Amino acid sequence: LFEYKKNVSVAFNFHPWMENAIFSYADSAAIHLHIYLQLPYSFSSFLKNLFQWLRVGINFGNMPVSPWVIAFHAGLTGIFGLYFVFWLRLNMFETLKYLSGIGAFTFIAGNRLLRAIVTFWSVDKAERAFALKLNPHGKIRRR
Repeated sequence: LFEYKKNVSVAFNFHPWMENAIFSYADSAAIHLHIYLQLPYSFSSFLKNLFQWLRVGINFGNMPVSPWVIAFHAGLTGIFGLYFVFWLRLNMFETLKYLSGIGAFTFIAGNRLLRAIVTFWSVDKAERAFALKLNPHGKIRRR
């Protein structure tokens, strides 16, 4: 059924330009003719991001008024600042020492913030359904 041939030879046929090609891996001369196009005037990235977040639907009205909101965001800012200082001058062990304190503070503040959010949104279902009928976009305002 199957024939097996022992003496098989394989031949590769290259293009004629490759047979006599000399490959050089030396540095080429620099090209100084490239000019980057000037970008048209654009608004700052802060304004673009602000309007994009408004378009997406960021809503600060749904955030509870609590000191834990500020504490949690201050902790996150502290962590990012610590990463920046680590990049500049700290070593890993010094960074971990500082991160343990800032991280514990941020963890506790985040836990309290989540509790405040649950308390903020603990509205019974009938009141929520009534509020959604009045406001179909789903933004419930506290009294």
